[in-house]
Order: sequence, then structure tokens, then C-alpha cells
Amino acid sequence: EVRDVFCRSDRSRATDSTVVDVDTLLDRLTEVRAQGWALVDQELEIGVRSVAAPIRGAAGCALAAVNISTHAGRVELDTLHDEYLPALLDTSAQISDALAMR
Repeated sequence: EVRDVFCRSDRSRATDSTVVDVDTLLDRLTEVRAQGWALVDQELEIGVRSVAAPIRGAAGCALAAVNISTHAGRVELDTLHDEYLPALLDTSAQISDALAMR
């Protein structure tokens, strides 16, 4: 089903780093699902890096997401991963927990 959605979607390149190959997208999605977060490095816009994590409801399904975006010239990938990502994951977990208690 996911492959079908990818195949029917507009996969035009926004930058030279944009992933457009369906098999590569499926591999990336598998990785994102396993680790519980996603990182994009200049795939949507040159100079923009971002990391995102899901907000989950009481049943564990993703309802939304939160992200942090930054300029690639100001924040290295290691810093985004090692410093920003833990804070983002903590925040998404707190929001998810609050939603589950409603």
C-alpha cells in the first residue's frame, strides 16, 4: 500500500539531495519507523536541516509530529543528532503522554 502511494505521488526533486526513488524511500521509511524519528538534510531546501518525531495518541498511533529545523551552516549534523534530537524526543514523549492521559 505504501509503495502504491509513493508510486502515485509527485516525487520531483526539490534539491540534488531529494530522495525520489521508490525503493530508497521505502528503505528510509523502514529506518524511520525502527528508530522512531526522521532526519532530513537539505532534501527539501538547500541549507535546511530538520529532525522530526511523532506525537502518538493513547493507542500508540502517530497523530502528528514535531520538528526542529535549522540552517545547515549553523548546526552540524552531529549537533542536530546529539543535542537537538534528545530534546525533541523528550518533548514528543511528553506531549504523547499528556494526550494519553486525556
